Amino acid sequence: MKRICNVQRYIDIYHGPLTPTATTLLDQMKRKIQKHRCIFSRVKTQVATHWSDQFIVNLDEKTCRCRHWEITSMLCSHAISAIGDTIKHGAKNVPKLDQWVHSCYWLVTWAVVYKHKIKPINGRLIWPKSPCPTKLLPPKRVVQNNNLILCTFVDKPATQGHKLSKKWTNITCGKCKNKGHNSQTCKGQGGPNNKRTVGIGGKK
Repeated sequence: MKRICNVQRYIDIYHGPLTPTATTLLDQMKRKIQKHRCIFSRVKTQVATHWSDQFIVNLDEKTCRCRHWEITSMLCSHAISAIGDTIKHGAKNVPKLDQWVHSCYWLVTWAVVYKHKIKPINGRLIWPKSPCPTKLLPPKRVVQNNNLILCTFVDKPATQGHKLSKKWTNITCGKCKNKGHNSQTCKGQGGPNNKRTVGIGGKK
């Protein structure tokens, strides 16, 4: 609301064809054309700067090889030099510089953008009370306990140095061929896979 009011004050006191910022930018470009040299060739113009750089300006396509005109839609110093050079060579009905600038920089466009105003309102102390019988309450606060979040990856075996851990693997005993223990901890616990060797003379 404050921005709209401030812009409207500028629109009321400013009477140029372009906005104040666009006018300042265009004036800065005008001061750079003093050392430009142009070679006019019908539509295209070769503009040489004091840094020995050359740029081709096409007034029909509204382009310049420096690309400032295409990117910002604001006249660059090379385009201003080319426009002045065409007038110097007798071209007629050449538009003014402000008409070469895109319409987004015009003061008329600025006025159209900010013509919609926000209506002022009174403070909340004199707002009328709502007749709605429903009382809106804030949602209940949910406290999250991060300690309840446990991440256990059982399908990925852990590593101990260069060897894989046997934490989540089934161990088979080398003596009794049962699972759940190895030969070092085997205490003769049998099972369906228990095999006993028979010695000489029928002794077990």
